[in-house]
Amino acid sequence: QCRFAHRLRRDHRRLIAFARHARRRHRMNPATAPRVRAATMADAAWLAACAIAMARETEAKALDPDTVRAGIETGLADAAKARYFVAMHDVHAGADTIGVPAGTLMLTREWSDWRNGDWWWIQSVYVMPEFRRHGVFAALYRHVEALARATPGVIGSTASAGMASNEVVSTCAVSPAMV
Repeated sequence: QCRFAHRLRRDHRRLIAFARHARRRHRMNPATAPRVRAATMADAAWLAACAIAMARETEAKALDPDTVRAGIETGLADAAKARYFVAMHDVHAGADTIGVPAGTLMLTREWSDWRNGDWWWIQSVYVMPEFRRHGVFAALYRHVEALARATPGVIGSTASAGMASNEVVSTCAVSPAMV
């Protein structure tokens, strides 16, 4: 238990440092930044594939595809359980623009009686390998941060560990109530 607590403190310090670095480093040209949208039921198979790949990459676990898909569909159907977001990379093909999914994250919430508000948890982050180190996670994070700031009663958000995006976890303070 002591080793676990020590690891959490060490990881938290690293993550805060990375978040500061990432905010400076990932200031992207808005014209090339991935656009972020809410996931729909049509994304369920792709989201399941991402979750399975993330478990394989981060924990060397093989997940049951049917169970993962059912879990994602349940989350998509009930925003009180989870909200999913997809970062889209736009590819120009002649006169057409085609959106290619580049990354995703799941947002859950937890009530904090200490602060009398919702704490948002960023989980199940996955960025497709070909889009890593291109600001995809930064775009997803900024999207959630903006939503948190615009949503009454949200007092903070945290990214949880186990993300397969070559990005690291961070914490975002969204209101003075957190201090």
